Amino acid sequence: MMTGSVEDQVIVCIPLRQMLDFLPVADSGTGTALPVLQQQSWEKLTVPLHHGQDGCGADPQGFLTAALSGMLVWILIGGTDYFHLSALCWVMFVAILLWILTICLLVIYLTRAHNRIPQIPWTTLSLCFNCSAAALYLVTAVVDVITVNQAIRGRHNYNCWAASAFFAFLATLCYAGSGYLSYRLWKTKEEEQ
Repeated sequence: MMTGSVEDQVIVCIPLRQMLDFLPVADSGTGTALPVLQQQSWEKLTVPLHHGQDGCGADPQGFLTAALSGMLVWILIGGTDYFHLSALCWVMFVAILLWILTICLLVIYLTRAHNRIPQIPWTTLSLCFNCSAAALYLVTAVVDVITVNQAIRGRHNYNCWAASAFFAFLATLCYAGSGYLSYRLWKTKEEEQ
């Protein structure tokens, strides 16, 4: 069921003939296969422009990608001797904290529990969380890159720390993208009021 106004939706036209290759066919008894649906030249589909569940400011794909890349950051560092370097302890703290918070928010948005608590400004919360997570992960990724130089090239620690730095930058991009989408939704909601 689509919710929202016409301005929140865009019409996407897909040639039905391209879709017919994937449709089941029925045998008419005469040996000729007929498409199950009547053939039309174009079929119109509506796709919501806003992201998230009911316009709450959540970007489930961004949250999921950020959670997966964040999980890889702390798993890759956790498998090494990171506790000798206090900078990597900071990286672990940020990665695990933001991973837990991201999973909690993802579960809240996917189960639509945010609809039962209208007192919380979910769009503003999502905007603040994504922007602060992007800033924290940017600092974390830079710290992670700096500590890679303290390991011996080609060794297990070096490889894991270099990979974790890559995934930290990927998580930064995911949170920044979700933050941008949350900002656009927040700005739209502020203009409506």
